[in-house]
Amino acid sequence: MNDSQTITLHMPDTLYGIIGNDDRAVEKDIYRALAIKLYLDEKMSIGKASEIAGMNRVDFETYLSEHQIPISLLTYEDVMQDVQKMRDV
Repeated sequence: MNDSQTITLHMPDTLYGIIGNDDRAVEKDIYRALAIKLYLDEKMSIGKASEIAGMNRVDFETYLSEHQIPISLLTYEDVMQDVQKMRDV
């Protein structure tokens, strides 16, 4: 069984007017924004974030790229550590 919780979000009319009045589209945008935030905060992987956003991974990565959001959060040091580990094998 898929457990879930329901929350109510109260938005000012001005905000609702800016983002649109299609409830399903607004909900989709909120999930996408939440997924991006959790991904950037490194609280979930890009794969899990794409699920939360309701997108397949390639489409999510494309969306991130189109909005100048990195699709990899690895630092130079992370990559160099991985290279060293491969050399040690």
